[in-house]
Amino acid sequence: MENKSSMSTFEKVAHLLIAVLLLAPLISVRNTQELFEFPKTFFVYITGILLIVLFILKLINVKRFYIKPPAVTLGFVGAMIIATLTSSHVYTSVWGYYSRFNGGLVSVLIFFGIYLALLNSRIEGVVNKLLPAILGSVAAVAIYQHCTGVTRAYSTLGQPNWAAAFLVMGIAFVLPKLQNHKIYWMLYIVSTMGLWFTYSLSGILGFALMLITSIVLNKFTKKQLMFMLGVPLVIALFWPGIFGSRVKDTLVDTPIAQTTYNHNNYTISDPGYIRKGMWQGTLKLIISSPKILLIGSGLQTFPYEFQQFRPKSMNMASEWNFILNKPHNYYLELASEVGLLGLSSYLLILGYGLKTRHPTATPALIGLAITNMFGWPTVSTTLLFWVALALIERYKVCAAN
Repeated sequence: MENKSSMSTFEKVAHLLIAVLLLAPLISVRNTQELFEFPKTFFVYITGILLIVLFILKLINVKRFYIKPPAVTLGFVGAMIIATLTSSHVYTSVWGYYSRFNGGLVSVLIFFGIYLALLNSRIEGVVNKLLPAILGSVAAVAIYQHCTGVTRAYSTLGQPNWAAAFLVMGIAFVLPKLQNHKIYWMLYIVSTMGLWFTYSLSGILGFALMLITSIVLNKFTKKQLMFMLGVPLVIALFWPGIFGSRVKDTLVDTPIAQTTYNHNNYTISDPGYIRKGMWQGTLKLIISSPKILLIGSGLQTFPYEFQQFRPKSMNMASEWNFILNKPHNYYLELASEVGLLGLSSYLLILGYGLKTRHPTATPALIGLAITNMFGWPTVSTTLLFWVALALIERYKVCAAN
């Protein structure tokens, strides 16, 4: 039996977890250059450190882990530590790239501490208490999304693709609740509309595969399946948005006489062209030395290392004068900054989550895995990533018992 002070510490940990999950995605400020990620990062820093301190106090009383983290998770964190210790720019690897400070070793360890706290919280029904916090943040982000417009809106997340990735993961937690109450049906409509209005191709692809995974892992009725599939189709038909013009261009030929000559035609703004150049340069960076290939150049050092491998063709792009701090592909980012050691450990985590077949966490991880092919995790999606890992491990332990 645990004493009252121990249970009090458990409750404080649970309440802090709820606060982080509910509030972190919603925080933004107006008096910094980085309005969105920076304040979210520091909120997670402050609450996360407090949570970890309480968790350590709990461990002093309990003197043991309730659930030990699996080897795949420890391997991923270990790869991050090795990459930091051998980094080409240790300061950046410890704290993260300036203006956001998310993705450095400090943030990794804080998220890992939150993960351990959730993994070992024995409050009765703690997962059931955390789920409303996740759904509440998803609802708030989606509703605010509608208030900010219907053209590539991004709510409180800062960028359409970031908002899309968060909503894809959040909707994964909504879907199994469709079996319980009609209010979740409304939440699904609102959040799916919010996702659509980002007009993020990676988000829509992630949503599609997340939805398929959820259907496979959950027992939905025919009515629920028709609703789940019908809602996005109806939204797409009534609000085609920027995709409408793309479909029209595909179906209708535009006469050359109607086009307008652009004297800046050397400037190419196609995101696909920019990504192609970044991916080509990143691959050259990855194989540039055995050290980088195996353990990477160091967390968040991509902006420093990429420049010497940047293709000349990128000088023709609209972002020719940008300092590119991400390769817009998280797997290439891991391979360049943490090496094959970090990339393989991350892929093992995804495989572990898929094998466990958790009804909400596994589809959420699949959705994130797809959006990460064209982007990278933000504070909000990283938080849900670690929560999903904790839910998967708790689910596995409960199934074994």
